[in-house]
Amino acid sequence: MDLDTFLNIGWILIKPHYSMLNLFKGPETDDVEVKGTATVESGGFGDDSLSTTESSQPEVPPAVEYADETEDDEDDDDVEDEDLAKAEEAKEEDTTAAVEPTQSPYDEETQRLIDDANAARKEYDEANKNVGTLETEIKDLKRVLELDFGEEEQFAPLYGQCYEYEDREYIYKLCPFDQTSQRPKSGGNDINLGRWENWIGPENNLHSMMKYDHGLSCWNGPARSTEVHVICGVENKITAVSEPNKCVYLFEFETPAVCSPAIMNSSEHLHEEL
Repeated sequence: MDLDTFLNIGWILIKPHYSMLNLFKGPETDDVEVKGTATVESGGFGDDSLSTTESSQPEVPPAVEYADETEDDEDDDDVEDEDLAKAEEAKEEDTTAAVEPTQSPYDEETQRLIDDANAARKEYDEANKNVGTLETEIKDLKRVLELDFGEEEQFAPLYGQCYEYEDREYIYKLCPFDQTSQRPKSGGNDINLGRWENWIGPENNLHSMMKYDHGLSCWNGPARSTEVHVICGVENKITAVSEPNKCVYLFEFETPAVCSPAIMNSSEHLHEEL
């Protein structure tokens, strides 16, 4: 293709592409040496003139500039900070909503009646509890009043007291008018030997023997029971424990309650002499 043909036909076709190429062309560098130039002038396009510069070496492709990765990282950090801030705001809103009291579904008058009913029910439950406690105390008092503390109530001071006795294996306990029990010295729970039943002494000396019955059942045997032989003594104490029959225990218990005034006077006189 001669120069005239190029200017009249070829240049018209490639001019748009050349113009687009110049838009993306990077900055010129001093490292690229340009050899040989040619200037073309023509009046074939009216008053327009065209100058071209050709290089004997291929053009260096335009440098592609990439955005700084640090800028992207900073943008990501900003997005994360915004997300965290939004999450904190949502959490605070949820907490505020939880603290705010729930609006009653009833109108003011109905809600007032409901509150009054709840208060009355609470007072009733408290009063009913107190009544139950009083009934239990009354029942216990009636039981105490029905106990036989002797003709002159001489055994009354023993009620509510407990006395212990130790042998080589067990610790025995007597709680007059309540129960008897034993506990291994090596450790363990108390074994119920019987609950208060009544006096079983002879007619002429009824208050000389106590009976405790319906204790813990023995292995392949009857329920445990205890008889307490009450004898005169200067102080309240258990002096001996035995098991004359299987699961039947015998306590020897001394107490001033069964001593006659003459015996007590003689005991006090003997104590003074000693």
